[in-house]
Amino acid sequence: MKKLAGSRQKAEGSFLRATVGSPPPIELQTLNFKLQTPNFGLRTSNLGLSVVGAGPGDPELITLKGLKALQSADVVMYDALVDEALLDYAPPAAARIFVGKRKGKPSFKQQEINELIVDFARLFGHVVRLKGG
Repeated sequence: MKKLAGSRQKAEGSFLRATVGSPPPIELQTLNFKLQTPNFGLRTSNLGLSVVGAGPGDPELITLKGLKALQSADVVMYDALVDEALLDYAPPAAARIFVGKRKGKPSFKQQEINELIVDFARLFGHVVRLKGG
C-alpha cells in the first residue's frame, strides 16, 4: 500500500508540474476533483496510451479510430498544431492538457511529456496524445 501512496504522490507532483507555468488551457477543476476523490486514481486496469495523428489542420481529416480514441480518453495531451475543435470529441470530464512547443514560449521537454503520459495513465487511465502536423 505504501508503494501505491508513493505512486499517487508522484502522479500528483506531475500534475502540479504540468499545471504550474504551462500554457493554458488546462481544466484544473476536473483534475483537482479527481485528485481529491479518495478512491480515484492509481488504476490497475484500462491503462493506456493512444497516439493520434490530428492531420494537417482540418479536423474533418481525423481517422475513425482516432475519433474513437478521443471519445474514450480520460486525459488528452495535445500540441500546438492541433485544431482545438478536435478536443470537443473528448468526454466532458476528460482533462485537456496543452503540451505544445512554440519558439520563445515556455514548453515541456519531450522527456517531461513522456513522464506526464505515464503518470497520468497511472492516475487517470486512458491518455490520448494528440499530435498535429
